[in-house]
Amino acid sequence: MSAIRPQTSTSRAHSNNCAPAPARAAEAGAQTTPPGARFGGWLQQRAGAHTVEALAGDAGHRRYFRVRGESGGFVLMEDAQGVGAFVKMRAVLAKVMTVPAVADFDDAQGLCLLEDFGDDWYLSARGKTESAKLYDAAINALIRLQTLNPPPQVARYGEDKLREEMLLFDEWYCKRHLREQLPPAAQTILASARDFLVGEMSNHGEVLVHRDYHSRNLMILPDDKRNPGVLDFQDAVVGSPFYDVVSLLRDAYLHFPHTVQREWLQSYCGKARAAGVNLPDEFEECRRGFNVAGAQRGLKVLGIFARLALRDGKHEFTKSMPLAYRHLLRACRAVPELNPLWSLLKCRPPPR
Repeated sequence: MSAIRPQTSTSRAHSNNCAPAPARAAEAGAQTTPPGARFGGWLQQRAGAHTVEALAGDAGHRRYFRVRGESGGFVLMEDAQGVGAFVKMRAVLAKVMTVPAVADFDDAQGLCLLEDFGDDWYLSARGKTESAKLYDAAINALIRLQTLNPPPQVARYGEDKLREEMLLFDEWYCKRHLREQLPPAAQTILASARDFLVGEMSNHGEVLVHRDYHSRNLMILPDDKRNPGVLDFQDAVVGSPFYDVVSLLRDAYLHFPHTVQREWLQSYCGKARAAGVNLPDEFEECRRGFNVAGAQRGLKVLGIFARLALRDGKHEFTKSMPLAYRHLLRACRAVPELNPLWSLLKCRPPPR
């Protein structure tokens, strides 16, 4: 789930009402059906007479609606796969960070009413001073997350999952987006890079990982002490401590100068070690771990963006491919073992 803006049309429902959290701006032409006709009774019991605004969904299958009713304003999250995982993870994260309160939920119907964090997400941060303050808060919240003992039911970000995600690059980005059948030599380079990345990340230590800790899932709240408001956490896993730092500092939607990335990475490493997170003592070793996680995430993100555009018709994600591609190049260039992959990528046209 990401920060939400309303679509241009608003539908009124008199027999329904609900309350959830924020999501992302709706794209022109997005097809969403107000839930009033289907869930009128459920909403009516919780909000009385109300208005419903369709909000854009995230990169996944969930849908969002902003509800303004007699009992207040909320965001309704609809997930056909159920909302139980979201509610359980929310209870865990609420111990250390600001996550939307749950007003009510129905796992069988896949409905969850959440606190509305508004429309002001980290992507809209204005100026260096505000960004520095907000990202310091985001780093502090991330470290608190990483010092939690992960619940036993949380899946491990294991070798099979890491490898499966990177294979999306071959299938969706290269084969389907670029329409390129990679020659055997290129396939060998990619396979070798995947083996290396899986091995390295398996030795990073393990913490609770949000998996999409970036500017479209972090909200700017009116009360500075609550920042950031954190969304889209239901797929949290146990994995590398560098993964969420890469998501934050090498965001596919927002670019920071490399000097700023380095400064914030140093800040994270120092604070995280002091808090008890198991990180290398030397900053250069931390930077290597950061770039290793960045390469794995870069291959994954480009594959996912291509799949979203080609399979799901979410073509807006192609706009973020060039920045994701530059992040991937930088990560591969910084790790000697990944230089063959850097050379392979560098001789191909960047995404458009």
